Amino acid sequence: MNHSNKAFDIISKTILLISFFLITSCSAVKDAIRTGLDIYDMDKSYVILVKWLASDIIKESPFTPEQDNRSFEWHQYMFNDSSWQYVELPDKNWNCSNCDRYYRGYFNISKIGDFTHDYYIDIQSDDGIWIYINGKFFGHFGGAEHSEGCINVSYCYILKKIKPLKIDDYLIEGKNVISIRVSESFGSEYFDIS
Repeated sequence: MNHSNKAFDIISKTILLISFFLITSCSAVKDAIRTGLDIYDMDKSYVILVKWLASDIIKESPFTPEQDNRSFEWHQYMFNDSSWQYVELPDKNWNCSNCDRYYRGYFNISKIGDFTHDYYIDIQSDDGIWIYINGKFFGHFGGAEHSEGCINVSYCYILKKIKPLKIDDYLIEGKNVISIRVSESFGSEYFDIS
């Protein structure tokens, strides 16, 4: 009887440990999916998780966040975005016309020399989008300020499809920052990056 109680106790503890491991693993996978796999190589065999912050929706001229207390602009590497909120992507339905929203995404790279692939971002926006990586202008795609011109969003009247964008030359060792502006004309609002 004593041996069977010990065996039952060992089996119970083992099941409890396995259950804990499975719950923890599932939770980590769920968090990774929710956060988004945002930077990847072309075969998506390697991804870097990015945490995204968003500004308030700006509905009045000059349609840009104010400089921070150290005079840095929203797209500069050292800009203080501590008043911005974390956001899940895709971010959509801002309920405004002629408005802008700004985003900053953070990720770390331990060593640039560790790259064995080229790395890309795939963007979707309604309407125009401006991208800076580590404070350097990367590109403008889609409509001008408050003008129609979506990128990779199928429901738009004026649509431009672009391939994923290679970003290797803009990356640095340590903390990297992608700064994005999306300018909306009217109708739906949408931003995503994968």
